[in-house]
Amino acid sequence: MSNIQHRKTFEHKKTQKIFTNPVINEILNYCDGILSGGSARKIFNNEDVIEYVSKDRGDIDFYFRNEADYTKALGVLKKHNLSTSDSPTGICVEATIQIKNGRPNVFGHQYAYCKLQLIKIYGSPFEIFKGFDFTNYKVAYTKDAVFYDNSIA
Repeated sequence: MSNIQHRKTFEHKKTQKIFTNPVINEILNYCDGILSGGSARKIFNNEDVIEYVSKDRGDIDFYFRNEADYTKALGVLKKHNLSTSDSPTGICVEATIQIKNGRPNVFGHQYAYCKLQLIKIYGSPFEIFKGFDFTNYKVAYTKDAVFYDNSIA
């Protein structure tokens, strides 16, 4: 996978409000979650990921290096009293979380709801990318780095 680049970064985390959400923050940092897929691509392109997950029906996908990290993430969902359900395929557990978007909607609420998925596929970002069918989704954030396919940079 010589097309994959890796760099330490915090620039996107400073510009995206999504990283301030306590559930996302805990899964990323405490559970060594790997945020990847469509929402990671939006973050990488510095697009509004909150709008993507709330209006465009996107979701936030977390992968994990191993089953122990996945199990810790399930504990985070339980700690925050989030109800979960298995996906129809059984490959992930889904929950709905609130994300502060900073812009009140017509009712004055500043929160958007989005689907969070804990994917039961384990490995490094490099290994996870092997299962992706679209190159433009090959972006992954860990607690201290971003990985991406060189062709999308």
